[in-house]
Formats: sequence, C-alpha cells, structure tokens
Amino acid sequence: MYQQKLKIVPRPRLTKKLNAGLTSKLTLIAAPAGFGKSTLLSEWIAEFLPQEEPLQEETSTPIEVGRERVSWLTLDNDDRDPIRFLTYLIAALQKFEITIGEMALGLLQSPQPPPLKTILTINGCFSRAVFEIIPDPQKVLAEMIRVVRPGGRIVVSAPDSGAWAIDASDKVLTRRIIDFISDHQTNGWIGRQLPNLFHELGLHDNIVVPNTSITNDYALMRRLWLEPYLEAAQAAGAVSASEAAMWRNDLEHRSQMGRFFSAITTFVVCGTKL
Repeated sequence: MYQQKLKIVPRPRLTKKLNAGLTSKLTLIAAPAGFGKSTLLSEWIAEFLPQEEPLQEETSTPIEVGRERVSWLTLDNDDRDPIRFLTYLIAALQKFEITIGEMALGLLQSPQPPPLKTILTINGCFSRAVFEIIPDPQKVLAEMIRVVRPGGRIVVSAPDSGAWAIDASDKVLTRRIIDFISDHQTNGWIGRQLPNLFHELGLHDNIVVPNTSITNDYALMRRLWLEPYLEAAQAAGAVSASEAAMWRNDLEHRSQMGRFFSAITTFVVCGTKL
C-alpha cells in the first residue's frame, strides 16, 4: 500500500463516493496517470486505520475497512499474461482466506499449466440474493452452468415475494399490497420459477428446498420493506392514502400488542450439470 504523503489536499467529495461504493460489488476509479488515484485510495483507507498502523506497499494481512477488508494488487503491462495475472489475483485474495483458489493456484504454478479453460472450470457454483434483482435470470444461470465442470452442482437461493405472508386485519387490502410488491420487483416470482428454469437449461437431479424466514420485528420490516413499497403503491394508485394509513396503523397496533407476524419463503434449488 502506498505511504500517504504529507500535505495532501483533502477530497471529501471523492472519499464520500468511495464510502458509498462499499455497498456495491465494484467501484471503478478512472483518471490519467499522475492524477492521484493511488493517493486518494491511500487517504481513504487511512481514515479507517488506527493512526499507529502504517500503510505498506506489501501487506501480509488484509486491511480492515470497517467490516470490509482491502488487498492492494498493482498491475502493469507484464500482467497481461493470464497465468501471471491469475496467480497474483489469487495470492491477493488468499490474504482473506488461505484456501481461496488453492487448487487453481497449484495448477497455475505447475511446470506445464493446463489450458485456462480447465483451470477456470469449477466444481460448483452458488448464488444468493441475486436472481431476484437481475433482468435476465436465464442468461445468468446459463453462465453458471457454463463455468462448472460436468458433474458439478449449481445452487441458487431466491425469495418469492408473491408468497410473502403478513397477518393483517384486511385480507383483500393486504393481498393487493403484496401483489403490488411482487409485481414491481425485477423478479418477484423467481423463487417459484427456479425449478422450471433449472429443468429448461438441462440440469438434472434437481432438489428444491423451501426455507421460510419469520420475523416479529415490525420496525425493521417497515424501514427496509413495507414503508418504501407502501409509498410506491400509493404513488402508483394501487392503494389510496386512507387505505395505506389504515394498513400501517393496523400493523403498528399489532406490533404494540406483540402480534406482528411476517414470513417470506426462499427457495433453494440445486441441480447437477451432466
């Protein structure tokens, strides 16, 4: 890790954007050489480190950033070689978990490495909390199947919003709200659609396991799910302002009485590639 220099101009706007990127899978910083990309990252990471912990170019352990961990991998033109690039990438990831890419690294470091296709083919693939938000689940599942070796297992876990159960006084209104939530998610029914999707793409020995999550925490459910969708339903005209208020008040009353109940079912589907 680059040593942070003295007299660095603070860039709170950029570090704020990096903080926001912690919730994303990838943040790309693009700028010409010499514009301070490495300095910005050093400054940002230093905000999360104890003052006595130095920033080093080579670290034997990953850097903790809040709950996250950071490993620094520098690439140059020589790293265009796929074998070299993958070797360095796996070594960087192994700072988090020593077993990551263990088999692949052994193949890469052998005197005569096998074709990359062989190295990158994996024994299994698992997805969780992804298929409900992607626009083309079939395309993603097909790619998972492609990279798994014959005989490998594919496991996908996804909720079915249409099967969300909430105990409320007005059944018709509750059903209308749940239908709105399910219909306005990218793939609200993906949980029930996964088994047929596995079958259509040629996976065999398919197993379906339903897992139901139950909560009595109304405050949490309201903040994360119910209130945003209730506001969206009202804005779309699916429910009136009075209906939204009545439904909300009913759930709040149930919560105060210790009788709020919510359950949503996630389907875990596992199949084998022939």
